[in-house]
Amino acid sequence: MPDPMIEHLCPGRCGKQVPNRHLACPPCWARLPRALQEDVTRAYGRRRQDGAWPHIQAVSKAYAWYRNNTKEDT
Repeated sequence: MPDPMIEHLCPGRCGKQVPNRHLACPPCWARLPRALQEDVTRAYGRRRQDGAWPHIQAVSKAYAWYRNNTKEDT
């Protein structure tokens, strides 16, 4: 059983567990549009300066994209 403190289910609906430091597994991350990848990465790197809210917003947008774009759609 995966440890939720270490990993989470990939939002790309592939069924893989990914480390918490990653948003998605590599194939699902590659499906995410580049602009959303950049938003998540930038906000993650600036959490200490900008607080968690920009990162939460970027991740929420990425999760919404995955919900609306299944593997079959892309």
